[in-house]
Amino acid sequence: MFQLDFKVYFKSALDRFQELNLMQELGQAGIRPNSTHTVKLSAVRNALSSSGLNPVIRCNTDRNLNALQLFEIFLCVQADGKSFVPCGANVRSSCEVGGVVDPDIYFPAN
Repeated sequence: MFQLDFKVYFKSALDRFQELNLMQELGQAGIRPNSTHTVKLSAVRNALSSSGLNPVIRCNTDRNLNALQLFEIFLCVQADGKSFVPCGANVRSSCEVGGVVDPDIYFPAN
């Protein structure tokens, strides 16, 4: 199995991440931070998938709104640190709760 030194792996992974502009990718799909309007989880996934990414979207609950909000966009990196790959089954979205597969989520502005 191919192994990299941890420092080399993380530097390479960070270099890949810095090549991305997730806010731009989302903005091109009309998805911008807004604490008053929701977007479909699938819209966020589709916006990022169109650029070849396979993100895992994680949400948490905004206590003031009592609603799901975008918490993080999780990307997995190949063992060589050079490319993004689909995450394994142990990395899951936390947005699909209560049996709702494609919920409306907030994309908080702050």
